Amino acid sequence: MKELNRTVSILFFYLSIIFPLNAICDERNDRVKELEIRRNINKADLSNLKVVDFAWLNKSTGTLGKFKFVEIKSTSILGFKSINIEVYIYDEKGAPTTFFVPLNDSIAANETKKFNSITTPILPFYPTRTEIGIRSAEISYDSQSFSFEAVDSIKILDFNYIIDDSVAKIIIVEALKIANKSKNYYNDIEYRIDFMDSKQKIVASKKFVIKEPIAPGQGKTFKNFQIPGLPRKQFANISLSVESGGLLSSKEYLIEGGDRKHVDETLLDIDIDDPPVPSTDLKIRNYSWANNAKHTIGNINVEISNNSRFKYDGVEIVLDFKSPRGSTLISRKVRIDDYIDPYKEKLFLDIPVGYIDFDVTNLEIHVADANMIGYVKTVEKAKKKSSYQSKQ
Repeated sequence: MKELNRTVSILFFYLSIIFPLNAICDERNDRVKELEIRRNINKADLSNLKVVDFAWLNKSTGTLGKFKFVEIKSTSILGFKSINIEVYIYDEKGAPTTFFVPLNDSIAANETKKFNSITTPILPFYPTRTEIGIRSAEISYDSQSFSFEAVDSIKILDFNYIIDDSVAKIIIVEALKIANKSKNYYNDIEYRIDFMDSKQKIVASKKFVIKEPIAPGQGKTFKNFQIPGLPRKQFANISLSVESGGLLSSKEYLIEGGDRKHVDETLLDIDIDDPPVPSTDLKIRNYSWANNAKHTIGNINVEISNNSRFKYDGVEIVLDFKSPRGSTLISRKVRIDDYIDPYKEKLFLDIPVGYIDFDVTNLEIHVADANMIGYVKTVEKAKKKSSYQSKQ
């Protein structure tokens, strides 16, 4: 009996060690997943999603192209949805045509999956070579386990107001006090005012936005502002709630004018690696015209610097053509189908900008967006590696 009690005691001792270790491991895995979601929630890291194989079923000229399958491999701890692929087909002279094709399906974390019966638009020629890559995707995750919604994070602590039902028909807000009860940064917080009758039934609603950013644990009070537009229907009282908000990284919070004292770089579990911000990371250093003759297709050379640890491709630049007085005559968005490595400068040559039939003397250029396709942890040379699967 004593030996049995001793065995049972040893068993419980080992179980008491194993179960806490499992709990710690689960908590650590959840933290890693949370950080990965936080880095990818606004713009997914497509470097973890690759086309590894595909096979044509029909590629005859003048018909809808059809792939028997397109096989994609995910090396991410997150799933992906809303996947769009980019199909490049080349004719016998090597001239390319591009199609963007939605897959209307999802892929799980660390999964290799075949997407069957993928159809393209009508093929203008018989492809002699085909390349397929990932153009865009969104991450998928359990929103109940990992909540990043402002409606769950921003709490309204006080709302003092006066209703001016005279000619102005406005709500005068004397003070709106809020607190961010989460570990997330937000901006563009949208609020909803519900106008209710004496039976607390909603008769009308109105929304307004406060753009100012707010940090984790931060409280803010907004005073003396007006909300125009009272409803025509009679109401007895109003209620205020948070509708939505834009999720920011700590870097984006600072860019939006946030206070640096609310960004603690030692708290790695809050924001271990800021996500890419192409419009900030990529800068136009210089440009020159390769061709700016009127009534022709213009071509421009653009030098871009990448001051981040992220590798980008598909850089979208905006060209604002100005009048001598500074007003914008026309704006054009141009996509550069090439890549730029982390911490590098690169000259992109002969970028077509469309038909020119106006003065190009006064031109301003800035980066609007780009696809993040990889990163380095330190300042080091990144090797070029194609993210496209190619076949003859």
